[in-house]
Amino acid sequence: MLGLKMAQDILAQAAFGWTKEDAHAAGVCIDCRLAPKPRSEADVGEYRISGLCPDCFEKATRPRKHFDIIDPDEPPPSDEGDDGLWDSEAHADQQWDDIRSNE
Repeated sequence: MLGLKMAQDILAQAAFGWTKEDAHAAGVCIDCRLAPKPRSEADVGEYRISGLCPDCFEKATRPRKHFDIIDPDEPPPSDEGDDGLWDSEAHADQQWDDIRSNE
């Protein structure tokens, strides 16, 4: 059975090319490979857990517009001129309309 630590290392290698421990040993973010600049104790804790600096953590966890259902026959949405942030109110309204139309 694959242990959690081994699974995390495999995923980190696939996503970033190295492990969280490698990033910690180098004193850099696992993603951008720059020295982290924590703004709070929470940032320090997150770096210990994920290896991500505050900026990369925010990018990785902010809501996105296009994530619900991927149709392999449909071209990906264009992000040109888009900040990538998810309009949660409009999305919720659309989801509600979709649910009601399927009843």
